[in-house]
Amino acid sequence: MGNYKKLEQFAREERAAYHRDWRKRNPEKLREYNKRYWIKKAKARLEEEKGNRNDK
Repeated sequence: MGNYKKLEQFAREERAAYHRDWRKRNPEKLREYNKRYWIKKAKARLEEEKGNRNDK
């Protein structure tokens, strides 16, 4: 069982290294993805607040 845990840890570290490298090579894409994410979150919050105002 210990080997499996070590393998999982190694896989997690490899995945993190890959994503870290990808982010380093693609800063424009990352910036655009983050921008879209936060716009989506802001829209959801506005819709939620709009719904709460209608409930009162």
